[in-house]
Amino acid sequence: MRAWDSLIAPPVDQTPRIKACEQTQAKARERIKRLALLYADGDLDREGYDLGRAQAQVDLEAAEAELKRLGALERPASSLPQIEEVLNLAGGWGEAVRHGPLTGQRDVLAELIDHVVASRVGRGQYRATIMWTDLGKQLVLLSQATERGLSVA
Repeated sequence: MRAWDSLIAPPVDQTPRIKACEQTQAKARERIKRLALLYADGDLDREGYDLGRAQAQVDLEAAEAELKRLGALERPASSLPQIEEVLNLAGGWGEAVRHGPLTGQRDVLAELIDHVVASRVGRGQYRATIMWTDLGKQLVLLSQATERGLSVA
């Protein structure tokens, strides 16, 4: 149960950090714009413009990198069902795939598989890579945790 709970745990709220990075971005862009206007008006020489713009660009890129990092860490809110419900469904799905009609098999696979990518590895030989849906990913992770002997109860 702990493994399942960790999969559906809400992400840490990064909103304050994201807002700070967005403010840093806006400030850096505004600084670049002001520097360009000062240079265009002749109130700033080329060296001053280049130095100021370089620093503002560093700030902008750092904020963008941090936003990208935070976005990669964020997990979309998930509406996964409770583990008991998933295991009951999985048992039913297993039956549908093994013994059910073709339409039932398709319905089960449609819930778990987003799409399949075929890659040619040789003459007449291909490798299929399964791209899972969110539910499929969670079941794969749960299966891997069970195989490693981690408790899911």
